[in-house]
Amino acid sequence: PPSGFLIQDTKKRPTHQNNLNNQYQFQNYIEGSNNEFAKNAAMAVANKPGENNFNPLILYGGVGLGKTHLMHAIGNEVVDKNPDLRVVVVTSEKFTLDFVNSLRKNKTIEFAQRYRAADILLIDDIQFMNGKEAMQEEFFHTFNALLDKGSQIIVSADRAPNKLLRIQERIKSRFSGGLVVDIQKPDFNLRTKIVRQKLEELGKLYSDQIKIPKEIQDYISTEISASIREL
Repeated sequence: PPSGFLIQDTKKRPTHQNNLNNQYQFQNYIEGSNNEFAKNAAMAVANKPGENNFNPLILYGGVGLGKTHLMHAIGNEVVDKNPDLRVVVVTSEKFTLDFVNSLRKNKTIEFAQRYRAADILLIDDIQFMNGKEAMQEEFFHTFNALLDKGSQIIVSADRAPNKLLRIQERIKSRFSGGLVVDIQKPDFNLRTKIVRQKLEELGKLYSDQIKIPKEIQDYISTEISASIREL
C-alpha cells in the first residue's frame, strides 16, 4: 500500500469470550453418507440460531465421529456472522465442575446467570451428567430458560436421548422435542477422502514432503473403520 496508509482488519472481533476451536469449520468438515444430514442440520442452525425447528439440536454417535467438530463449526459460523451473540461452549464435565464450585462458593446465582445469558449454548458429551441429580436439576432449568428466551441449544451424546442412562426422563423428553441426528461410522469412501485431505494438509505444512502410496492409503482406510479421530 502507499506509504502512510494502514491496512486494517475489517473483520469484527467477537464481543464475548468463548472457548471455540477455530480449527473446526464447516469447510474442513469432510462430508459423506454417514454425516450429510447432520452437517446440513448444523448449517441450518448456524444460519438461523433459535429461529428454526431444530431446537434443541441433538447430535449423537460413537467416539471420534465428528460431533465436536460440527458443534464448534456452528459456533464459529455464528460468531463470524454476528460477533455480538454470546456463544457458550462447554463439556458436561466443565458444566458440572462450574456448578459444584458455585455451590462451594455460594455463587449459584452467578452460575445460573452466566449460562442463562447465552444466545447459543453448546454442551458436549451430555452422557457424563448421568446420576448427578442436583446438577441435572440446574441444567433442566437452564435449558428451559434458554428456550423461553429464544436461545439455541446444541447437545452431543454418545447415544440416542432415549438410551441415556440415569438422565432424568424430563430432560430426555426435552431433547426429543428438537431434532435428533445420528452420526454413523464412516464408510470406506469417506475414510479414503479423510486420509487424502489430511495428506494434503500435511503436504502444505511440510512443503509437500509427505508422500504415502495409494495402496497404503487404502490399507489405512480399510484397517481403521470406527473412529475418524483415530484415522
